[in-house]
Amino acid sequence: MERRQLLEEQLLRENIRKAIRIVKNKRLNEEKHVRAIVRSLLKEAERALYDYTSLNRLDTLFRDVIGGAREASNTKFKEEYMSLTSDPSERGAFIEHVLSMAAADFNQLRANGAVRTMGPDFTENGYEIEEPPEIEEPEGPLTVSIEDLAAQGGDMLPKDEEEEIELEEEDIIGEDPQEESESDSTFMAARSAYATIAPALEKFWLASPTSSPVEPSPDLPSNIKTEGDLFQHLFNVNIRLWAQKLETEINTRK
Repeated sequence: MERRQLLEEQLLRENIRKAIRIVKNKRLNEEKHVRAIVRSLLKEAERALYDYTSLNRLDTLFRDVIGGAREASNTKFKEEYMSLTSDPSERGAFIEHVLSMAAADFNQLRANGAVRTMGPDFTENGYEIEEPPEIEEPEGPLTVSIEDLAAQGGDMLPKDEEEEIELEEEDIIGEDPQEESESDSTFMAARSAYATIAPALEKFWLASPTSSPVEPSPDLPSNIKTEGDLFQHLFNVNIRLWAQKLETEINTRK
C-alpha cells in the first residue's frame, strides 16, 4: 500500500512540475509577444514627423525603397551599391547615374505628372523610345496664299516631295549620352537599382503638395521655393548620405 501511495505521490509531483513548466513557458511566450509589440511601437514613435507633407512622403520612400524598413533590409539600391567592390570610383559613378536618372524624372514629373516609361527590359536596354505622333497628310490640293508666295520670292516651281538631309558623322555619334554607357556594368547596376526607385518617386511625388510654398531658411539653398523643390533637393542629399553610410559598412568589412 505504501509503495503504491509513494508512486502516486511521485506521479502527482511530476505532473505538477510539468504543469508549472507549461504555465511558465506560456507566460514567457506572452511576455516575448508583448515585448515585440512594445519594440514595434517604440520604433514607430522614433519616426520623425516633419513640418512638410512632402518630407514625410520622402521619408517613407527612403525607408521602404532605399534603406529598407529595418537596418538589415536588403533593398535593390543597397544590393547593387555593395556589389561594386572593385573601385570606390565605381560606386561614385553609380550614385551619379542614379541622380541623373532621377533629375530627368523630376523634370518629367513637373511637366507631365509621370516618370519616363520603363519597359520590362529597362536594365539592359534603357527607356522605351516613344514613337512620334503621325502627321496626317491633308486631303486635296495644298492652297498657297499670296503671302506665302511672296515669302518665297514668288517661286512657283514644284518642290521635291522629300529633301534628303546629309548628316555629318559627328551628328550621328554620341546623340544619346546613355548610349555611351550601355556596356558599363556600373551604369547597368544603377539602372537595376533605379527601376525600383522610379515608381516610388512618382507615387510619393504625386501624393505630396509639391506646389505649396515653403518658408525660407538659411539652411536651404535660396532656390528652394516650394515643397517640390524641397523634395527634390533632399532626395539628392539623402541619396549621397546613404552612399556614405554604405561606404562605411564596406570599409569596416575590410
